[in-house]
Amino acid sequence: MTSSTAEDIKLDRSEFTTHVSVPAIRVPAREVQKWTKDPEVSKCLLRLPQIRPVQPDLENPETEKIICFKPDLTADKLPEKARNFGVISHEVVRGYEQMSTEEILRKLLPAELEVPSSFETVGHIAHFNLKDSHLPYKKIIGQVVLDKNPAIKLVVTKVANLKNEFRTMELDVMACAEGCDPTDFVTTVKENGMQFKMDYSKV
Repeated sequence: MTSSTAEDIKLDRSEFTTHVSVPAIRVPAREVQKWTKDPEVSKCLLRLPQIRPVQPDLENPETEKIICFKPDLTADKLPEKARNFGVISHEVVRGYEQMSTEEILRKLLPAELEVPSSFETVGHIAHFNLKDSHLPYKKIIGQVVLDKNPAIKLVVTKVANLKNEFRTMELDVMACAEGCDPTDFVTTVKENGMQFKMDYSKV
């Protein structure tokens, strides 16, 4: 998925789908809370962003649930009560929606390039200070940030120092959400319980 040139990189969200096999146990639906609140069991539960450790049992959806454990745990590393209950293998599907911005960009960008992770948020605008090495990839970076941050509608980066007469920023649009004007930098900011509008390009 990683390419040597920015032109080669395309954001195909379907390519991020992975199938992870994890140890699990099948329990009666009415007993789920008893299991998940057990201290020994709780520390072994699956911890993946936006994936619940308790999954539906497709074979018995009305009466059974699947409790999933961390994928690096083998059956002999699970609590004895889980082993005695009967450990099974369960497949968890993890896709683009469940991955973090950093995970996605790490797969998309060249391995030698550091993933830009910090940006300033002002209203609906995300502002990066991209390094020169990141600029060829600004569009793909901006699109991923839009995808993973629903409140953000416009992603920009500063492209010049404050050299003009009024020492305001020159901004380059990295990505723009559908319906958002890429030339309009006016945004609403909340501060101390009050709302006010500002033109971010003139800050």
